[in-house]
This record gives sequence, structure tokens and C-alpha cells, in this order.
Amino acid sequence: MLTNNNYLYLGLDFLIRERCEYQCTMLSQNKIHAFFTYYTPNCNDVFVVSSDMFAKNFNYLLNIRDLGLTIVIVNKLRNSPLASLFGVCAITYHFSVEELFNCIKKHKSSITQQLPQMPRLTNRERIVLFNITKGVDIHSISDSMGISEKTVYSHMAIIMRKIGLKKRVNVGLLPSVYINYLCAGNQSRVIY
Repeated sequence: MLTNNNYLYLGLDFLIRERCEYQCTMLSQNKIHAFFTYYTPNCNDVFVVSSDMFAKNFNYLLNIRDLGLTIVIVNKLRNSPLASLFGVCAITYHFSVEELFNCIKKHKSSITQQLPQMPRLTNRERIVLFNITKGVDIHSISDSMGISEKTVYSHMAIIMRKIGLKKRVNVGLLPSVYINYLCAGNQSRVIY
């Protein structure tokens, strides 16, 4: 369990020990690097991640996802944009044990499907996305790039399609580390 929330960890640990033979381990921010240095995850591992830890451990989660392991994001919203981007399950903080196990079972049964690819943005799309997330208006972006406002809107539509969002306002819900990953040209992967 990747969280700094001790109550969430203790509750989940108690429920899991009562219902099955899983072992629950709390991985806080200062323990995660050591964990992945000395432990090789196996296909039966399930990573439950609270949303407060998602942004801080983005590169680890990319690697866990690429290994085909189960990741469950515990979030305020059930339909998290992060879940669809990563091809993982999202549950709310007020989840039941059945909901957690159904989520794990659903992911395990779909593990043979190809994982969604992380979006690749062109240089112009990266510039537009970076400026939009910094709060720069469309007119200023078009002036600075030397393109029309219509082209900026076109780039935004393509970006939204690539990252799987329907509303531009939802870009603000994505973790800044994910936005930085997209704007950096997807070259900043850390392999543990």
C-alpha cells in the first residue's frame, strides 16, 4: 500500500487479514525506493495507491504498470482520469472490501489485454499543454508561437483526445508530474 495515511493503511490491513491470505505492507514516501531496490514484485502483488502518493511516485507506478501488475488507485472520485490513462481501477476512499476485491479480480482477468500506451505529444502540443497548465490564455499562446488561435484550439483538441479527457478543465485534475512527463517529451522515465 502506497500511502502516508496511516488510518487508510490500518483499515485496509485489518480488512485484508480478516478476509484472505494477503499481506499488507505500508510504503511511505521514504521507504518506496528501498522497497523496489530489494524486492522484485511478482504477478500476485497488488499495489493500492492513495492519490496523495500518486504524483510523488509517478515513475515507480509507470514501471509497476508496465510489468502488468495490479494497481488500484484510492481517490476522491470513482471515475478518475488517472485510472483510464493507466488502465487501472479506481475506487473512492469510502470503499468496501468487496469493491476492492472486485476491482482486483476485474484487473486480473483483463491483464492479458494490452495496456494503454502513454500519449506521445508533438513539440507544439507540448508547448500548448505546458502553457495551458500554467494558465496562459489562448491568445497569448498563439502570439508567442506565431500561429492562429484556431490552430491552438486544434492542438488542444488533439491533446485532449490523446490523453483521454473530454473537458479542458479536467487537465487541472491531472498530477503535475504527469503533465511534466508529457511536456518533457516522455523521456524522463526512471527504471528501478
